[in-house]
Amino acid sequence: MGVFLVFLLIFSLSYAQHVKIISPDRNSFWVEGRSYKIKWKGDIKGKICISVLMGGKDRGTINDCKTDFSQKSFIWKIPEGFVTGFGINMENSMRIILFRRDNPEKFYKSDFFTISGYELKDITAKSPEEAIKLYFDSISEGDFDTAYNILSKCKIIIKQPDGEGFGYTPPPVFLEWKRQIKTFVKNIKLLDIKELKIYSGKKECIGEKVLGIRRFKVKLILNSKKEDRFIDLIKGTDGNYRILGIGTGP
Repeated sequence: MGVFLVFLLIFSLSYAQHVKIISPDRNSFWVEGRSYKIKWKGDIKGKICISVLMGGKDRGTINDCKTDFSQKSFIWKIPEGFVTGFGINMENSMRIILFRRDNPEKFYKSDFFTISGYELKDITAKSPEEAIKLYFDSISEGDFDTAYNILSKCKIIIKQPDGEGFGYTPPPVFLEWKRQIKTFVKNIKLLDIKELKIYSGKKECIGEKVLGIRRFKVKLILNSKKEDRFIDLIKGTDGNYRILGIGTGP
């Protein structure tokens, strides 16, 4: 009987100390600059600290350690640059940590989740013209997430048999790209889109032709001046076009 009571007491204490962080979970995709509710459940008493781990490293507490555990939630507005300030667009190994200030060795971790500098969106652009128009319209409307989603994030290098080649590099990370756009683009309006022929003649290998890359000359008004831009696009397996590169010359 005594052994049973001891076992029951130990089990009860263990259960009482159980804490689970409900949100974020492993499917959570949070974006810098937005607010999210961290939620938990359990039976511990008193005030708790809430901390964030990024790749296993502590980024510090995000509350004043005066949040009562009984609140079961805390609203966190993720600062811009929290992840992208390290020169990356997103981090998939984020974790929330709960602990009491008087007992930091006893802590509770959330599942791994993602924090990104921008929202990943499913973009529909079934033609190059549609992709180009959506890109410039989104910038004009201040919808930088949509515009950035149209840009390819892949580094592509093509080598020809004759030793020549060409390539495309990813855009800057979202935070830096957005700063550049907001700094140098005060107003923008698309005027005309015209496709250009970028490969001709007979060659053993024409990289652009093999990959299906298409080039367009775009006339626009940028900061009240008429400008030309040359845009290369490629069609993905999802049937949508993405922008590989934008330049001032063909």
